[in-house]
Amino acid sequence: VNDEYVKRYGGKLLLVIDDTIGSEEKFILPEAYKMIVDGLKWLGVRYNKIFYKSDRLKLFYKMAEELIKKDFAYVCECSVKILRKNRAEGVACYHRNQTIEENLRKWSRMLKGTYEEGQAVVRLKTSMGYPDPAFRDRVLLRIVDRKHSRVGKKYRVWPTLEFSWAIDDHILGVTHIIRGKDLMIEDMMEEFIWNLMGWKKSEIVHHGMLSLEGVKLSKTEARKAIGKKEYIGWDDPRTWSLQSLEKRGIKPGAIKNFVIKMGLSLSDVTVPT
Repeated sequence: VNDEYVKRYGGKLLLVIDDTIGSEEKFILPEAYKMIVDGLKWLGVRYNKIFYKSDRLKLFYKMAEELIKKDFAYVCECSVKILRKNRAEGVACYHRNQTIEENLRKWSRMLKGTYEEGQAVVRLKTSMGYPDPAFRDRVLLRIVDRKHSRVGKKYRVWPTLEFSWAIDDHILGVTHIIRGKDLMIEDMMEEFIWNLMGWKKSEIVHHGMLSLEGVKLSKTEARKAIGKKEYIGWDDPRTWSLQSLEKRGIKPGAIKNFVIKMGLSLSDVTVPT
């Protein structure tokens, strides 16, 4: 859809690899870097430039420090259990009222490795009275000790995806964002940060979920099945990866036409297989 949009309106397409470290269950597959590039090439998608989030950590650190200096963010030492309880009850923890100087000291400790994983996070000051508890002082960065596929253990502090999106969409000059409606709270985060920083907003276009009848599309589950030797690999037809579709003889033009004809409706669509 992004490729078609760019071709139709004469824009530029950026391929941004979101290889931040997330949950333990959704770890980064080293082979995925090449699979993404190969899959897009097979589809005929032409992007102008490729970026890796794992190369941009210092930029995210700089912006996090700027938010702290403006008193828009703070370092929270609450446990996950307490954080969730406070968020559900709309209660601000005492870390929210720390001075900027104290937050900067704690931020420096996060970067220097003084804290252990789970002992400190950077949170954005939204509002603890916001109707949706999930939007109350959301986490921007946290400590992760796991090894990264590209940069090893060079970094211990990793941004959440929505924080990295807010920064990169501005820095890279992204004018239009096309994304599923299931990510609307992430959009709210982006717009909140853009407003705080006085940045021009990107145009966000949502679309509904496209599902295949009787098929559960899950990269995590497919990875587990491959690991257990239940699937022969990523080109196994049960993964529904681009590699598997290519192996089955499905033409890339057919996939593109199918997706484009579905359009950008907000309605969720399930099609027969």
